Amino acid sequence: MKTKRNWRYWWTLLYWPIYLAGFAIVERLVPLSKAHIISTSIDYAIPFIPQFIIFYILWFPFIFLIVVSFYFPDFLDFILT
Repeated sequence: MKTKRNWRYWWTLLYWPIYLAGFAIVERLVPLSKAHIISTSIDYAIPFIPQFIIFYILWFPFIFLIVVSFYFPDFLDFILT
């Protein structure tokens, strides 16, 4: 019965392919003339610092590991030992 309990939330992973497919469809169907630009003057005031690219790139594996740790509670213990 424990294995069935561990698989209880895996169906929630189906959200991501459906969400990304919907995003791709909307992105292709809505013309650029009807899209709204949501940037502000504050966005243009933020300076570009090349060294922060490292942190930006590392953000994606970090988020992936956090999501995996929700589905495998002992995953981080496995990696750390």
